[in-house]
Amino acid sequence: MLQNIVQTISLMISSSVLLSSSLFFAPTTYALSLNNQTQPNETSKIASSKNSTSLTDSSDIAESVEPAIGRLVTMLNGKMTWKGKTYTVRSGVSGTGFLISQNGYVATNRHVVEPANNPQDSKEFLAQDLAYQLVEKGKISFFDVIFNPDFVKDLAKQAELSDLKLDQTLVMSNGKKLDFKIAAVDEHQDIAIVKVDAQNAPVLKLADSRQVRVAQYVSVIGYPGIVDRHPWEKDNPIHESSNLIATLTDGRISAKKQLEDRTPIFQISAVINHGNSGGPVLNAEGEVVGIATLGYDTSGYAFALPSNALQQLMQKNGISNDESRFNSIYRDAIALYHQKLYGQALSKFLQAQRLFPYSAELDQYIRACSLAMQAKPIS
Repeated sequence: MLQNIVQTISLMISSSVLLSSSLFFAPTTYALSLNNQTQPNETSKIASSKNSTSLTDSSDIAESVEPAIGRLVTMLNGKMTWKGKTYTVRSGVSGTGFLISQNGYVATNRHVVEPANNPQDSKEFLAQDLAYQLVEKGKISFFDVIFNPDFVKDLAKQAELSDLKLDQTLVMSNGKKLDFKIAAVDEHQDIAIVKVDAQNAPVLKLADSRQVRVAQYVSVIGYPGIVDRHPWEKDNPIHESSNLIATLTDGRISAKKQLEDRTPIFQISAVINHGNSGGPVLNAEGEVVGIATLGYDTSGYAFALPSNALQQLMQKNGISNDESRFNSIYRDAIALYHQKLYGQALSKFLQAQRLFPYSAELDQYIRACSLAMQAKPIS
């Protein structure tokens, strides 16, 4: 019953056309469960050995960009008073973000961080949890919620919100969390930049999206909530630690289109879902050509904002997209690893880890190098 309520109320907010961030709320929230997760098997994501550092397939793209990808989580806590009774409520939204500068600037969609930027949105997010509690306590009918698509919005207007608290974090692949603050928001396009406290961070290079062609190969990496394990899902076969592993899907540029306000947008065939919002759309060289933004419940119909829109926001705010020390060291380490020069690779991976200690991929490579060195003599 709980899962049905959660899904129904979330669907009322998102409808069939979705902004692809994840909405979640429950007595034990998903975001809080990230605190105590263990890591997956250390060799599960190590790619097969290759002698080239060129990005020739999806495996190359994944291993090159994953350290720069994180899950942005905004948790809201507060109290809502409805018909004279006060309820403790909490809710949240999560999406994907990617590092675009070595000093900790992260790109995402505006709607991923909107709860922290818009008080009315905060009320509507928290009203989802209030609706769930009212159904559970028998104060309202579950069918009232089902048959009134504006129920949560109306409830937010009726209730009084107090003691609002925000918890905004970028959760990296090794489970470590970095607090973020909103640095810049594009008021006309669904783009935002947030800032975390980091130096020598991995950087994803932005490509010139004017050069993108229809039928061009692209891949999308991020955190679709549809494959997450939530605490209330007792029959979900996916282990909770897998929530920290980003998902990569690929496809093509299907068309170059425009939104109603004439904003350019790419239609892509790569599958995206709730939680992919703000994730990078990458070309075959692993460069960002777009930001995953919205899609339909039917797979194969998704949309991404061009990377040049992000570049304009960065330039306006003086944010550089220059490569960091981490990038060059990590790239060299991967090349040495694929050449089976494990001792030299280990030294490079450890150096990269000291610069940016937030990557599960680095941890896995370090363990893999150590195991390989134990297995055979170093040449």
